[in-house]
Amino acid sequence: MKITSYGRSLFTVTLAACLCTSGWAGVSDSAPASAAPAAAGSESAGVPRVSFHNSSNPATDPYPQFVAVADFNGDGKLDMAVPVYSIFTSYTDVNIFLGKGNGTFEAGPVFPLTGQNVNNAAVGDFNGDGKPDLAISLPDASEVQVLLGNGDGSFTPLTPIYVPEGVFKVDTGVFNSDGKTDLVVTAYEITVLMGNGDGTFTAKPSIAITGGAAATAVGDFNGDGIADLAVADNGGELAPSSVTILLGNGDGTFKQVAESPATGIEPLAIAAADFNSDGILDLAVANQNDGYPLLGTVTILIGKGNGTFVQMPVSPQTGSVPYSVVVADFNGDGKPDLAVANAGSNTITVLLGAGNGNFAPAISPAVATDPVYAAVGDFNGDGVPDLAAASNTTNSVTVLLTQRDSTAAVSAKGP
Repeated sequence: MKITSYGRSLFTVTLAACLCTSGWAGVSDSAPASAAPAAAGSESAGVPRVSFHNSSNPATDPYPQFVAVADFNGDGKLDMAVPVYSIFTSYTDVNIFLGKGNGTFEAGPVFPLTGQNVNNAAVGDFNGDGKPDLAISLPDASEVQVLLGNGDGSFTPLTPIYVPEGVFKVDTGVFNSDGKTDLVVTAYEITVLMGNGDGTFTAKPSIAITGGAAATAVGDFNGDGIADLAVADNGGELAPSSVTILLGNGDGTFKQVAESPATGIEPLAIAAADFNSDGILDLAVANQNDGYPLLGTVTILIGKGNGTFVQMPVSPQTGSVPYSVVVADFNGDGKPDLAVANAGSNTITVLLGAGNGNFAPAISPAVATDPVYAAVGDFNGDGVPDLAAASNTTNSVTVLLTQRDSTAAVSAKGP
């Protein structure tokens, strides 16, 4: 198996040719044998332990591609919106699962759109009514579809937004001073859609990215209080790549930093957090390294506070085809950790942060086949972040509840 930066749709179609499709299968709370608890193994110098336990496996329509998390029905419990590859079928574009507050879910209201390839979904309040809405990416149509949440788990679609430069992913941010949620569209170019506050958006001129954009992270990378963009560039097969840093001007436009920090080969995902505890945002970039069966890596880029970065000497290893990376404090030590979905290894790589830019040896809980995305949320109400992984060819979401244990070790030095 091999996934490239623009290959999620192609990947799904290829696998579809080999598998029998099936309809809606309901929600299963039984755990697969492969999803046994996984815990940190080594003991040395003082990072709190953590383990993961499979609580449920909600069945989706064929080929789930992403998991978006929010309280869509207003009951105080986190729910899931799972985009699927439903193009040219009667399946709904997104499966809604309502959380029961104990790590299990039930099927929610039927989504109002069908028959499209939905690559991902971004959550935000796009019309200011206090209810979470969705923006979904439609690569085949080159559109972003905004759906306003009704507060009961159902959604009302608005007119799709055509993006001539293409659509791969959509994410949220606030790129000017009006406080309204904006959108950033990742494709071969970057397009920012400025929110009007009523669910509609106005496009800014697109931004060309050398080699095309693979993924985008939003953060304030130069400390001026304005949202910036870090774009993992699509380096191509066998080619090391880089990250393009775009500093926000505060009006939805950006200026590019001359220096582009290097990554590994074929980056697929990027996330921002303060990994070395200096109060400055850093970056974590998941690299495919030419795909299955080769193992991936995570390049850690330490921010200097002016929009430039320096690479850590050690890049933690992941499983094969690390298709997404998310940040959370899984072990409760106040230091950001990473969770990487490994589509080629059927695992999640969890890397516990040491607080100096280094990470503990990986924890690798097993999930169902071909996990292409892992999302973070507290699914059982214990105040601890859990994981939900979309398994593309198993047609399910593996929900892993996090349990904080005693102390495990991390022995590492900062840059």
